[in-house]
Amino acid sequence: MKPKMLLKYLPLCALVAFAGCSAERFPTAELTGRVTIEGKPLEGVVVQFEPRQPPNVKKALPAAFGITDADGRYRAFRTGNKKFGAVVGVNQVRVVVPEGNTAKVHPRYGQDRAFWAEVAPGDNVFDLELVNDPTASRLRSNEPPGE
Repeated sequence: MKPKMLLKYLPLCALVAFAGCSAERFPTAELTGRVTIEGKPLEGVVVQFEPRQPPNVKKALPAAFGITDADGRYRAFRTGNKKFGAVVGVNQVRVVVPEGNTAKVHPRYGQDRAFWAEVAPGDNVFDLELVNDPTASRLRSNEPPGE
C-alpha cells in the first residue's frame, strides 16, 4: 500500500485503535479474506471486526481491521498491539468506505449489526461478497450466531 494511502486511513485506524487499547488477555486467530461487490474486488475499504463483549469481562476487547488491496484482499490486525488476527468468538463485521474512496457500497454494510462472523482458533478466511441491494445479500444478519 502506498504511503499516501496509509495517511488517508490514519484517522480511522487511530479511532479503532483507541477503542480497543485496554483489553485483558484473550485468544486470537489469524483472519484473512476478500471483499467483492457484484463479483468485482473492492480496493481501499476497511473491514472491521468488533468482538462481542462477554458479560464477565470488564475491559473492552480489541477490535481488528484490515484494508483491502487492489484485489479486494485483506489481513486483519488487532488494535492496541498491532498484531495480526482477531479475537476468537463472535465478531460484528462492518465494511467502511473511507472518505475520498470512490467505491460505491450501500451504507448498510457499514452499520451496526450488518454482519456477524464466528472467528475460530487457527486460520480463518472470511470473504464478503457484497451486492448493490443489501436486502438480497446472503450475508445479511440481524442477530449474532447463537441468539
